[in-house]
Amino acid sequence: MSYSSPNHSKPNNAGQQNNSTKQSVYNCFASCPRGLEEILVAELETMGAQKTRAVTGGCTFEASWRQATRMTYWTRFAGRIGLELARGECTSEDEFYKLAKSVDWHNWFKLSNTFRVDLNNLGADIQSVRFTQLRLKDAVCDAFLERFDERPNVSVEAPDVRIFAAINPTEAMVYIDLAGENLFKRGWREEAGVAPLKENLAAGLWHIARQSEAGKNADVFLDPFCGSGTMVIESLSQLCDRAPGLERPFAFENLKPFTSDWGKELQEDANRRFNAGLDKALKTPYFQWFASDITELLIEIAKENVARAGFEELLDAGIVQFAQRDALTVEPPAPTGIVFSNPPYGERVRAKGADVPEDEAYERLFKAYGDHLKVNYAGWTAFLFSGDLEIKKTLGLSPKRKRPLFNGPIECRLFEIPLTRGVYRPRASLDSAVENSAENDEQNGA
Repeated sequence: MSYSSPNHSKPNNAGQQNNSTKQSVYNCFASCPRGLEEILVAELETMGAQKTRAVTGGCTFEASWRQATRMTYWTRFAGRIGLELARGECTSEDEFYKLAKSVDWHNWFKLSNTFRVDLNNLGADIQSVRFTQLRLKDAVCDAFLERFDERPNVSVEAPDVRIFAAINPTEAMVYIDLAGENLFKRGWREEAGVAPLKENLAAGLWHIARQSEAGKNADVFLDPFCGSGTMVIESLSQLCDRAPGLERPFAFENLKPFTSDWGKELQEDANRRFNAGLDKALKTPYFQWFASDITELLIEIAKENVARAGFEELLDAGIVQFAQRDALTVEPPAPTGIVFSNPPYGERVRAKGADVPEDEAYERLFKAYGDHLKVNYAGWTAFLFSGDLEIKKTLGLSPKRKRPLFNGPIECRLFEIPLTRGVYRPRASLDSAVENSAENDEQNGA
């Protein structure tokens, strides 16, 4: 599980416990891909988050139960959202156990619910993460045992409830997770290509691109390396106001404060907004999407994913179009627009038929693709997300902006590349460069 918490250095002045289900406001933590922290803060603030603070890999904030569950349902950029149930000074495993056991767990979930625990060590002097994590599990079980003379069961693979704690050299924080499975799992993906981009990162890339001057004015979008369609679907979700949580379950639905009426309200509101967004796109089309990939199977998977996400009508209307094409042959569908793509690397490059080592295949492909953009896409802007930090050399094109982001542990950039009109000069081969140099030497009497 990827979930972390800020390294707070001061104990909560309000005391060690913060675990009542009747509280009006909770301290919360939301995780996200590194590089999206400020975007996540702004998003959660629009949904009512107070006292927000960006930290590496997420943000802290305050919210009510309803606000926090609505954020979990609607956030496009977070990976997890947790409510803080306890915080206190902690310099030993025994203190950590007492802090975790002090939570009124029986008011949060039922004895019949399964649970799992996870721990993030933020520099605390503990014997081992595994041992301390077991103490967290024991604290939860013992709290139920003392009250009901029975323990809830642990489920590592498919728990009803997830509990998370973070411990630093002076204090510990205990959270209950509202998400369940990571929030990048939207519920529409059944199959994917090789190493698909996580949906919350793709959503962040689209948001950044649309905030640019070029992105604000664009109405034609193109992904020539679409893979299983993640970039397309996340853009459509924002264009049509589709809630990321529309087709998936959440851990907060298994918690005692949750009511079926609140779940119905969330669902009906999401359905209403999505239907309005689809109607707008269909009745007065204000964008067009063109996506392609050289692999026929990926195109079929992408279409199925788009349909499962609820956008089949846009496919039928031709507002979104997929085609099996080599990126080097894709012509611009309009005089101006946005190329928005996560170009392939590694196995995805080799899948394109290059019978050479991965690095060489990548260089060949993107030298050729850079030339293709220069010749055919003047007037467009390319937003390319890549772990190739020297893409200027690879493509032979100069980015206007480079936004640092992380795809898991991999440092990447979102490159904004204006494709201006100009004179195209084909790249000289090494042999022709040597010949030209020799001719010049002869002419100069060398």
